[in-house]
Amino acid sequence: MTYPMVPAKYHGGPLAAPSMIVLHSMEAPEGPNTAENVARYFHTIDHPASAHFCVDENSVVQCVAEDVQAYHAPPANGWALGIEQAGYARETHAQWWDDPESHAMITNAVKLAADLCRRHGIPAIYRNAADMLAGHRTGITTHFEVSQAFHQSTHKDPGPGYPIHEFIWCLAVELAPPPAPAPVAPPPAPAPGPVGTLALGASGDAVTVLQFKLNALSGQPWVDGKYGQATYLAVTLFQRFAHLPETGTADAATQQALDKWLELKKAHG
Repeated sequence: MTYPMVPAKYHGGPLAAPSMIVLHSMEAPEGPNTAENVARYFHTIDHPASAHFCVDENSVVQCVAEDVQAYHAPPANGWALGIEQAGYARETHAQWWDDPESHAMITNAVKLAADLCRRHGIPAIYRNAADMLAGHRTGITTHFEVSQAFHQSTHKDPGPGYPIHEFIWCLAVELAPPPAPAPVAPPPAPAPGPVGTLALGASGDAVTVLQFKLNALSGQPWVDGKYGQATYLAVTLFQRFAHLPETGTADAATQQALDKWLELKKAHG
């Protein structure tokens, strides 16, 4: 996929095989022209700084070629692509995730990240500072985690409120294999009673209902009635940001938490 290009004034040497994506916040307000404005800033800046992409609510602008290092998060410049996102590190989780403009921006960033992951073989796995220090240089991280790991910068973006686990979950769904044709509507909800545990290898109406619920969080059409690896990963990532044990199994606690999350989401539009 190609993106509009506003070349950054500064960049580094070759980036032969990017294996990570580093997420940043622009420290600029959300708006329809923020990506373009920050790209022009990188184009005219008077000191070495750049990123591969700038993203806002309605656009993606490329600033550095994917096979060239950008100056965004040392020393990860040598193995990572940088995505600048409209917003501030001081924003709360609700401001990032529930604000319509910010949510639209994150949706665009997820789609961009999915494109990059597909073409460069980058997995939809979150890596923190400890992971990188342990030698894991594949996956998705933030500028803050790079700073914490290597202490070559003091940047803390995109901030503690950034919905990183929701980002990873939506990215995993975006990268899921093409599904079988989905039914027009979900089957009737199961009759009241104990919630049955659903696990890897399960299939049927209960799995279909679970997939419809998971998809309601991301807007992705991915339903096949089979509890395969994509469903297992989606459940695991939901459990992570719901602060539940990350088993990948949709037990009663997980399904009840998912129902409550959807109720809150519906209540807040």
